[in-house]
Amino acid sequence: MRITERAPLLPIVVITLCAHMTVLAQEPSNITLPTTTLTPGRYAYQASNSITANSFTIPTSANVTFQAGSTITLNPGFSALTGSSFNAYVNPVYIPGTTMSGHATANSAEVIPFNNIAPPGVQSVAGGDIYLQAFDNNGNLLRQCPISFLASPGLIVMTDNGQQLSLPGSGSITNGTGECTVSAQGTTITPGSTNVSLAMNMTFSAAAVGTYVVTADTFDTTGDLSPLEYLGTVAVAQGSPTITMTAFPLPVVAPFNQATSFSVTITGLNGFTNSDTVTLTPVGPWPGSPGFPSSVTLSSDNNGNPSQTIMVPFTATSNPVPLGADFYYEVNAYNSKSGTIGLWVELQVPTSSTVTQTITSTPVGLIVTADGEPCTTPCTAQWVAGSQHILAAASQTAANGTPYVFTNWWDGETLSPRGITVPSTSTTYTANFATQVTMSDPKDYIYLKGRVIAIDDVP
Repeated sequence: MRITERAPLLPIVVITLCAHMTVLAQEPSNITLPTTTLTPGRYAYQASNSITANSFTIPTSANVTFQAGSTITLNPGFSALTGSSFNAYVNPVYIPGTTMSGHATANSAEVIPFNNIAPPGVQSVAGGDIYLQAFDNNGNLLRQCPISFLASPGLIVMTDNGQQLSLPGSGSITNGTGECTVSAQGTTITPGSTNVSLAMNMTFSAAAVGTYVVTADTFDTTGDLSPLEYLGTVAVAQGSPTITMTAFPLPVVAPFNQATSFSVTITGLNGFTNSDTVTLTPVGPWPGSPGFPSSVTLSSDNNGNPSQTIMVPFTATSNPVPLGADFYYEVNAYNSKSGTIGLWVELQVPTSSTVTQTITSTPVGLIVTADGEPCTTPCTAQWVAGSQHILAAASQTAANGTPYVFTNWWDGETLSPRGITVPSTSTTYTANFATQVTMSDPKDYIYLKGRVIAIDDVP
């Protein structure tokens, strides 16, 4: 049977009329359907010029629509079994003034906008259908992702298997052949008086790589169905799971023997999930020991990507890289989905601004702490000019058993602990102590020039 009639939305062959059936695609111009027996579900095919069906069987409980701009040809071998629904229309195709051009990567969630779906003739949009359909070069249908929606309550339905997704909510639904998934998180329906916009968080499988033609219809609160609208295309590119790592800030300036830190962001793309674990393996060499964790667990960042940012503490020492050199450190991130990717972090350890500082005491051999680290005087430190540090001294007993009490610092300051700012020249910091004497004779005593004497001894 060959149909070449032109009449808007004129049903040519109708076995059972569906309430609001959608045709899947406007492109290519001519579709030749392969020999096949469909499985039960909803199917729709659209071409701007012609559709040809050969040995094509529509089984019981299947719902199929053809729409072509010029000709629909049903050759011998075409059949629609009892209990099936088949609709055929020959009518001009409605094409809006602007079209969408969506992009996605296989195995990676992408929020794809379907904006301003507005076929003429519908007021107070209540819902509709969106179909994504891929063809080969000969116009044969390869894959399809059929989706219906209701604006209120928010509902997304995979029409080939009936899976439903309530909005707002959680979870996901997948079409019958497993090629496209819609997740509730990030999916919205925004109805207008004469149009509707959707943003669908979609994930396409590796088998779904290709270009999908997108068409849509809507229906209003009275159930009136609009003509089909060609929205445009969604291109699904091949993607492989990868890990990216980015360090901030670069370069990292690491003053000698002074704690610093830098952040590293690890992001898993194309197939990673929010619970995946990434292993980190430092390679070196470093002039010190960075605080990389052995592994991190990814979680969703602001863009919905599985990601994790860590702070890496680091203190530069002189071994094995000489001070004053710019050098790079490598850390490898590994996951079974991606293999290994390396991160190079540029570190600078300046020497021109480091100054030798001496910490001592009177008498020598006593303990003074610098930044919480005890040193037995005299001792030295390599500090950056302008940096700030903490010195502390306390009463103590010397190695020979003599008790000492702290009296003051080289500049007369008696506060301990105390802060200092490192000058641009070498400097000595001295803590002064006095011998502590315990008296057993009940006399009055005074302290005089570092000695404790009884009042009776004063001439």
